[in-house]
Amino acid sequence: MVALSTKTAMLYNPQHLLGIEVPITILCAALLGLPIGVVDPHPPMLIWLSERLKISKKGDVLAITNAHHHEKDGISPELMPAIAIGEGSPFPYYLAVGQQLVEDVGVGTVLIGSMLVLDKTSLLYQLRETQDDVFGIK
Repeated sequence: MVALSTKTAMLYNPQHLLGIEVPITILCAALLGLPIGVVDPHPPMLIWLSERLKISKKGDVLAITNAHHHEKDGISPELMPAIAIGEGSPFPYYLAVGQQLVEDVGVGTVLIGSMLVLDKTSLLYQLRETQDDVFGIK
């Protein structure tokens, strides 16, 4: 029997089924008692980087076009240390999915919050703000 805890979570992404990592992690922690985390975590974040010869236009809605690689045509994810969500900050990759551009985005541009029509009332946006508070992300 497995006890449920409010101290753990697993992210569900309908575009990419979780592989063997989650069951192995759970088994290592639950059955072997092995540590699977860190004492002082500092979350990373994925951002959108327009890197290819394609310009996204004002009014485009960002969508992942290659679900296996989590890429949109002409825009790829880049990993960086997490910084607080905001209009002047690089915007988190998965929070940008489904959002509309308010300006053209040229090649080599890092997508920031002010480039998008943001729904700050969405649960996902509010959860990210909470994460920033919990981890002291500035």
